[in-house]
Amino acid sequence: MTTYYSRDITSDLSDGGSFSYSLLKTAGTPNTLTGFPVAKVSTVSADLYTDPNDPSSQGSATGTWTFEINILSGDADVELTPTLHRINSGGTSQASVAAAAQNTVAGVLTFTWNNPALGTFNSGDRIRVALSFRNGTHGNATLDIGFNDADSEFITPYTLLGPKPFAFSVFV
Repeated sequence: MTTYYSRDITSDLSDGGSFSYSLLKTAGTPNTLTGFPVAKVSTVSADLYTDPNDPSSQGSATGTWTFEINILSGDADVELTPTLHRINSGGTSQASVAAAAQNTVAGVLTFTWNNPALGTFNSGDRIRVALSFRNGTHGNATLDIGFNDADSEFITPYTLLGPKPFAFSVFV
């Protein structure tokens, strides 16, 4: 299992949404995106990306994927639908699966995908979590969204390979 944190650090990729932030393996100092606007009768998008070549060919869609977003100040009239994408190194979606929408009431919203149909991960592939905020009412809404902490996690079923520890001997 690999845990990422939604960080308010701009990603190297963008799909043209309101923000393009990073999914990183370390948390940071908690921060809030205050007054995120979702105009009446509109849909606003935003994106979260893993780093380049992460998970690459080491990823697996088998298992449970979990995305948590911390809505510090919400609006019950706004629905959030996150979509999980396997993208190539250039950001083009190779496969995607949406989660069920939830109203953005204050609190930590949790979304899950069980064995999503993302296909085979290839060298250079990464993950994009696309966020779609839909306001179907006739009033404007603003949200306060928390980042950088354990209330804004993205948990994947795969374990990334890393460098192996080496033993060193010092001869005197």
